[in-house]
Amino acid sequence: IYVRVLRELLEEFLQGKDLWKKSMKENTVFLMPKGSINMNVAPDFEDELTAAATVCNQIVVDFSDVDVISSAGIKALLLVQRILDKREGSMLKLKAMKPSVYEMFDDMGFVDLFEIDN
Repeated sequence: IYVRVLRELLEEFLQGKDLWKKSMKENTVFLMPKGSINMNVAPDFEDELTAAATVCNQIVVDFSDVDVISSAGIKALLLVQRILDKREGSMLKLKAMKPSVYEMFDDMGFVDLFEIDN
């Protein structure tokens, strides 16, 4: 039953909202948001991240198409980081940030809280 439920959750997650690209390989979910992650989009971003954390232990967020992230978007990442920190072998990796996005993390003092791979 547990495996069936996880498969159903995974299928639902991969067919979810089309605000960004997403894919899965083995036990890693890849999210590729685009544009601005502002206070209007942040709740959906948080939902996507939480759903990903439900079905996998490893999440990679590719920021190459993100121009701006608000504090609400960073809050969503912090929430999911806390969820994953409770699980052994879990990981949230942020990659390919534009300088303006990285600067937002740096200005808020969050650079050391995340695994950032530029």
